[in-house]
Amino acid sequence: SDAIAFADPAGNHFYQNRSFSRLYECATPQIFNEFGGLAATFTDAEVAQKILEMILAGKAWMGEAEQRSRHDRIMQTLIRAYAIRNEQDEVVGLVSAITDITDRKQAEKALRQSEAKLQQRARQLKQTLHELRATQAQLIQTEKMSSLGQLVAGVAHEINNPVNFIHGNLEHVGQYAQDLLALIDLYEQQLPDIPPAIHQQIESIDLEFLREDLPKILSSMNLGTDRIRGIVQSLRTFSRLDESAMKEVDIHEGINSTLVILSNRLKAKPDHSEVQVIQEYDDLPLVECY
Repeated sequence: SDAIAFADPAGNHFYQNRSFSRLYECATPQIFNEFGGLAATFTDAEVAQKILEMILAGKAWMGEAEQRSRHDRIMQTLIRAYAIRNEQDEVVGLVSAITDITDRKQAEKALRQSEAKLQQRARQLKQTLHELRATQAQLIQTEKMSSLGQLVAGVAHEINNPVNFIHGNLEHVGQYAQDLLALIDLYEQQLPDIPPAIHQQIESIDLEFLREDLPKILSSMNLGTDRIRGIVQSLRTFSRLDESAMKEVDIHEGINSTLVILSNRLKAKPDHSEVQVIQEYDDLPLVECY
């Protein structure tokens, strides 16, 4: 199946087999020589010159090249060219064995293109997988935040009702305490001679301390309930569970509500110092968002 040809040192062919005739579309060596010989078949003339120089130097040459037939059919070939020597070791000609590897080269090219497409597809799949994982993680985080929002909103609602009840009644309790203390003062004014049993009870309960401390306790309780109400309101603002539509919001309010929730973590602890938060807000317009 290989194309075989013999030529003299000048490159003139004097023998070729049938495969050679079919490959280069030259029926006889004479036609092939008229076509221009082996040098005319190369699309790169430097390759032909290199082969001839090596053969005339008595060396062999083997390699792949791009060639054309007499009717300009382009093909890829594997060429083995050897010098023919006489008994005096002189180069008297050359023999060439040529294999048409066009189909193999096309198959290799198609394979490389297919591999490139597969690699590109693999990269795309890898990127898609990365994006899917990121989306999945985001969905999980969104679900966690949604669940956390529901939990926070539920806790805030459960705390809000009893705290409002206590805070609302503290004002009445304070008024009642003042009325009772005023009544005791009136008793002391109207009844300067206190019976021994009552006098003993006054000393037992330390009435003077009670008069001073009771308003302080009520004031402290009032501050505590205010603090709890502020935290509950911050939790409700932070979760915004009941606000799923687009609306105008105050960014500063959202930041402040978060800082209220984090206030305990900002305080000094045995394992870390206090974290001071400096708030320098500019005047921002309301932002329309979810």
